Amino acid sequence: MSESIFLSFVILITSFSGIAILFMAFLLIHLKRRQRLRNKKQLQQLLHEKENAMHIIAMELHDNVNQVLYMLRTDLHVVEENVPAACRSLVRAMEERLDQLLFDTQNISHYLNPQYIKNIGFIAALKGAVTWLNATGRIRCSLNIEGERKALPDRVGLMTFRIAQEAIRNVLKYAEADWLSIRLTFRGRDFRMQLKDNGKGIAAKDLHKGSGIANLRQRARIIGGMLTINSFGVAAGTTVLLEIPNVI
Repeated sequence: MSESIFLSFVILITSFSGIAILFMAFLLIHLKRRQRLRNKKQLQQLLHEKENAMHIIAMELHDNVNQVLYMLRTDLHVVEENVPAACRSLVRAMEERLDQLLFDTQNISHYLNPQYIKNIGFIAALKGAVTWLNATGRIRCSLNIEGERKALPDRVGLMTFRIAQEAIRNVLKYAEADWLSIRLTFRGRDFRMQLKDNGKGIAAKDLHKGSGIANLRQRARIIGGMLTINSFGVAAGTTVLLEIPNVI
């Protein structure tokens, strides 16, 4: 009889232990899920504040800086008509520099403004950025689109454009590349964007460092995308690939 009671007690303890372990595992999974949601909300708030700040800067550039530059351009035209002939070539050169500065400032104000990106659409905004890059003469840039073009949801389009912007900025700042290829692929409900340059590449130890790469990964996560960065060594270039499943 005592053995039967002891066996029942062991079974009961074992059952309670199993239930306790399952409960603890469920609680741990629940806490981790809540932490991920909290982190995602904090990241969304951070990016929202960043977009607001960029919108303010864009408005300042458009409403104030551009106006001042335009007035300077008008004044220089008056100056050109009233200076000795020997000085006119210098004034014309200054006018050309001001025209370039006006062009650059206008483009920067557009591409900082999230509402502008939403209004014209992600593809049109990216085409404009490519045109601007080629006009600056700093790098040769191409844009190719594969598959049936479809509109991305506003938030996805904006974040994807910001990822392209950040990747382009990194190429211009670090890669020492002379060409950059951007490829957009629409396949079913999936979307992917690839940016590939012929620059000096990124050392393996640096692929997970720096705010630029961190920004790329954060923006990809916020829209349910996966970001892959491959660098193939010195002078072999770098490829940035964004893949977003079931987005269209």
